[in-house]
Amino acid sequence: RGRGRKGDSTRSAEERTKAKSGEAKPDAAAADQASAAERELAEREKAIQTWRAKLAGTQWELQLTPMGGQPGKPETDVLTFSRGAVGSEKLLKTGYPYSNNYALYSPTDQSIAWETMQLKEGSNEQDMVIWRGEVIGETMQGTLTKRRTDGKENRVEQFSFTGRKIAPAPEPTPPAAQSEPPTAVPAPEVPAAAPERSGSS
Repeated sequence: RGRGRKGDSTRSAEERTKAKSGEAKPDAAAADQASAAERELAEREKAIQTWRAKLAGTQWELQLTPMGGQPGKPETDVLTFSRGAVGSEKLLKTGYPYSNNYALYSPTDQSIAWETMQLKEGSNEQDMVIWRGEVIGETMQGTLTKRRTDGKENRVEQFSFTGRKIAPAPEPTPPAAQSEPPTAVPAPEVPAAAPERSGSS
């Protein structure tokens, strides 16, 4: 009987050890998965910041084409990424200022997707445009959706666009005073030394 109890206790200890080992494996796997997810998130955020720096100060010439059989001819526009915002040369003339910001997602080494919205001044957010695009190297493609309210009727127009990078956005012109060379300051005159007198009278 004593031997039987000893054997039972030995098996119980082995079972407890196996159970603890089995519990540790899922915990370790979960920790590895969490660590991998954090690394992936950090790498994606780093890639997005790299693309944001690449886009800053760039201009893109776009060709817009009406979608869905809508009437109208293809149009051209110039899109500018500046100081964390996006602006349209043509829309700016019709009351749409630069967007407040823009979102970037799905980054790769060669491409990035972006999205932003512009609201027309004085329209109480009734008139808006939504840009969705993708930058691939030096080219761009995407869609533009215009939502306007004419009285009680809502009008929606959609355009597809393609474009190419044309130039960096112009930098602010420095003040004229800073561009002029500094005025030379004349060196102070050194007085001539007095002639030495002879000791004899």
